[in-house]
Amino acid sequence: MAAQPAHTHAPTGSADEVREQLAFVQRVAQIGIWQWDLAANVVRWSDELHTIYGTSRERFTPTFEGYLNLVHPDDRDRVVGIVQASAASGAPFDLDHRIVRPDGQVRTLHAQGHAIRDAKGRVVRMYGTGQDVTDLRRAQASEKAATRLVELDAFKSDFISKAAHELRTPMLPIRVQTHILASSLAAQSDVRQRKALDSLERNLDRLNRLVDDLLEASRVQSGRVKLEKQAFDLADLVDEAVESFEAVAKQFGVRLVWRPRKGLIVDADPSRMMQVLHNLLGNAFKFTPSGGTVTITLEPAGPKARLAVRDTGAGIRTDEIGLLFQPFSRTSVGKENKAPGTGLGLYVTKGIVEEHDGRVWVESRGENQGATFMVELPLTSKPAQPVSAVARAPAWWRDAGPGDRAQRFKELI
Repeated sequence: MAAQPAHTHAPTGSADEVREQLAFVQRVAQIGIWQWDLAANVVRWSDELHTIYGTSRERFTPTFEGYLNLVHPDDRDRVVGIVQASAASGAPFDLDHRIVRPDGQVRTLHAQGHAIRDAKGRVVRMYGTGQDVTDLRRAQASEKAATRLVELDAFKSDFISKAAHELRTPMLPIRVQTHILASSLAAQSDVRQRKALDSLERNLDRLNRLVDDLLEASRVQSGRVKLEKQAFDLADLVDEAVESFEAVAKQFGVRLVWRPRKGLIVDADPSRMMQVLHNLLGNAFKFTPSGGTVTITLEPAGPKARLAVRDTGAGIRTDEIGLLFQPFSRTSVGKENKAPGTGLGLYVTKGIVEEHDGRVWVESRGENQGATFMVELPLTSKPAQPVSAVARAPAWWRDAGPGDRAQRFKELI
């Protein structure tokens, strides 16, 4: 004989068991059930709905008026209109509204309701659910806000990039015309014209530096920093940077101290790291008065090389240290001293260092206590190659001689 298929039946239970299972489901889902007999004006709530509203069967007898008293005052008129329209038309309703529990806690509920008609088509009863969706709506609002922030951030990066490119377009012909004008005035001795031309060239330098900073910040923010890595001795790169700043130190009356440590080989983009050094040294000289000292040290720190640029300058308030590497940020000391700058140099520096799997930070004991900027980069076992990275310095720096660099740097700040 062929085997007969087995028949399974859903388990059955008493009415009490069914009610217990239903109550369990309501608790887990935080959904309460209500019924409203319109003819008798009798309202019934499940235990879970009492819990959601912060009431109990012993302390609260459900009525439509009692329910409305628990609805947030700012939502009450809207709720009355929707429920009354549903009771009159028989159409279901679905809405979010706030409630105020007896203990004062405000919660958000998702309410649904359906109508039941009699044989003559009249709405005689309504039933529905109330679900506490407070945490869900908060999470959705946070997600929406986060998405909006990402969109705004992308818009800002795109705007900065396009604005910088648009600014750069007319700069070349302006600079060309400036050089032509300078050549025509070279044989003349009109002091006022010469001063006016010098002022024009200085401001073109400032504008060019602003455009460069904006473009670099845009690349950092969008993750488009390109690296051409090679293994090199970090001390060789610092040697170049120190040599290029010696005239600046002399012009400013600031002592420049470099304590080299050879043999710390890193796998990095030398041009980008020269950009980092230029930003840190330029920042140090900007805030160090005549008679002060800027000290550069290089030492091993476990599997990393640690570069430190210390100055005896204006220092940084402890509550502002966290702002330094944010775009467009300026410290109170910088504002008080009217120090120029876009507030992008350290932001770009941080982005470049992190692209190298390194880190950069600053330490300061407060105002007038100086500051120390430190950079750590991973060491490599690759053999070191000769390095020349001055090309990453700003154009006005590359094109000028040591004496001119000092004068131009002084004019810029």
